[in-house]
Amino acid sequence: MILSSRHFAEQNLNHHSSKANSIDSERTSATEFDHLYFHCPEKYQDVYARHHLSHLALIYWSDESFQNSPKLPPSLGTLQQLCFLHLSGSNISGEVPEALFELASLEELDLGGNMLNGGLSQNIGKMQSLVCLSLDGNLLSGSIPDEVGSLSHLKQLDLSENAFSGKIPSSFGNLKNLIYLFLNNNQIEGGVPAEMFGLAQLRHFMANDNRLQFVIGYEAVRGFANLDVWDMSNNISVTSDLFQRGNYRGGWFF
Repeated sequence: MILSSRHFAEQNLNHHSSKANSIDSERTSATEFDHLYFHCPEKYQDVYARHHLSHLALIYWSDESFQNSPKLPPSLGTLQQLCFLHLSGSNISGEVPEALFELASLEELDLGGNMLNGGLSQNIGKMQSLVCLSLDGNLLSGSIPDEVGSLSHLKQLDLSENAFSGKIPSSFGNLKNLIYLFLNNNQIEGGVPAEMFGLAQLRHFMANDNRLQFVIGYEAVRGFANLDVWDMSNNISVTSDLFQRGNYRGGWFF
């Protein structure tokens, strides 16, 4: 028998994972699974997820600081009942596995404050139920995929404090439910797409500390009917009469 086979993994986990067998709620914490799941070989992780995690609707493992900076297990993508996945500040490294984008029912994905690297896949567009997407404080790079703009239910999008480059996708103009947008502290170039000025629900728009260079007038921003905070500071050149007006509908512009 090949020791790394799925059958062996299943038999071994069934014998040793008594903690997992006792879980009967829809929510669990990371302390029970650090060694049983995150630090097992991938075949073990797959079996473990299928047998012991498939019922979960919420995984909240934020600020757990897993040992040895493990990677995200691809088997998380098999948890089709999962609606909330919070793994912020958990010392996770590596790229975001493609399998994760198969979670079509996921409403909140928070992977902020880790050491994730590589690009953001265009398959993010498969996650059509997302309301909150937080990838802030990682090492993600490359262009922001146009497909992010297809996530029509998004209310919060946080891509801040990474190394994203290129331009803000014009498809962001489709995010009609967006309230909070954080793009600050990246390497984004160009300007704010004209398509975005119709985002009437947007209240916070932070794009400071990038490489933006554009001119914008007061009348254009009036499309942001509920905007409270607009921060474009520390860019190459953002010229606007908003700086002279200072206060707009009770909000502040920097």
